[in-house]
Amino acid sequence: NAVLPGPVERPDDVTPEERTATGNKTLLNRVGSAEDVARAVAYLATEDFLTGTTIHVNGGRHLAV
Repeated sequence: NAVLPGPVERPDDVTPEERTATGNKTLLNRVGSAEDVARAVAYLATEDFLTGTTIHVNGGRHLAV
């Protein structure tokens, strides 16, 4: 199993405009947080009937065109 994070919190030297532009590339129009990724990891750690699964934690970026 794997968690595949997409655009997540950026370093402090990223401008608000760059952060917004990155978030706008996702279907949810925002960047993710460490908590978003952590919830997916916790789910995989507690679910005992998943095998060979990849969870995309990217606000739908893998679906956006």
